[in-house]
Amino acid sequence: MGLHLCYELSLPAEASHADARAALEQVRARALELPFDEVSALVVQDERALAVPPTLRGLRFDRIEDVVHVSARLVRDALYGEMLRDIAPHDSHADGGQGRTYASVTTPNDVPVASIGFAIDPGRGSEPASFGLVRLDSPSRNSRWWWHWCCKTQYASVVSNEHLIRCHTGLVSVLDAAAALGLGIEVRDEAGYWSTRNEAQLVANVAEMNRMVAGFAGAFTDEVREAGADSRTVGGAIFTHPDFERLETDSADPTG
Repeated sequence: MGLHLCYELSLPAEASHADARAALEQVRARALELPFDEVSALVVQDERALAVPPTLRGLRFDRIEDVVHVSARLVRDALYGEMLRDIAPHDSHADGGQGRTYASVTTPNDVPVASIGFAIDPGRGSEPASFGLVRLDSPSRNSRWWWHWCCKTQYASVVSNEHLIRCHTGLVSVLDAAAALGLGIEVRDEAGYWSTRNEAQLVANVAEMNRMVAGFAGAFTDEVREAGADSRTVGGAIFTHPDFERLETDSADPTG
């Protein structure tokens, strides 16, 4: 539950491996200019590397490069489902912005895959982000190059509004760089900044969602306590917000 920055990157199937890598190297160079906590090396993977199960669990990862591995496997499977034309309504993440949905599938390990990407740790409270391109190199036809990821920056606001702005607008700057380099991009920014470029509105939208989440979290905690369970087992990033009690109280007041 929270506000995400979701995006897709693409290049046509005809683009070469060298083209895809060169574009991503330039996007990464832009990321290195921004005040992120960490930017990974460029990670190049094939079907053998992606056959290994992911090690990422939630926000916990041994290396930031592991985020690229998880992202690439998800994109690989979405592209494979698209290639199969196995349409099903329950998977809303594999349509690639084409107005179609495809069944969740696991790509066979012998399907040739090219994956290039890097990951970013925007800063404390934010989820990690990844940027890359994956293509299935089928003997009959190559898929397009594609990437999809959603990053929840909302809880960077637990640190401060300035920190939220730094994390969120930094990721948008990386997407701007990708667009300027000719990559196809599709962005859905639930915090509204992508379309408005208004930092005050970004902060206001996140504050409103924090208030809603705090209200839900407080009510859920009360129900757990009333049921006789230990409410201390209820966790979540919103509880670490320095203004949690005020946010919880404000959520009960429809006038704000």
